[in-house]
Amino acid sequence: SGCTTQVEMSLSLKQAESVRNHLVDRKVPTSHISTLGRGSDQPISHNANAQGKAKNRRIEMLLSER
Repeated sequence: SGCTTQVEMSLSLKQAESVRNHLVDRKVPTSHISTLGRGSDQPISHNANAQGKAKNRRIEMLLSER
């Protein structure tokens, strides 16, 4: 449902920002990091069972050199 999707997007963004903050604390320049929450928009597995859902709960990171 729409409400569930909004909650998932909010949680996804918070998780991504948490990782970003950890990297910044470790002196990775903020200009090298961008943060996106994907929620359920881009699953890598089905959500029909616990194993599929676990695969979709993830953090993906892209760091730039500049």
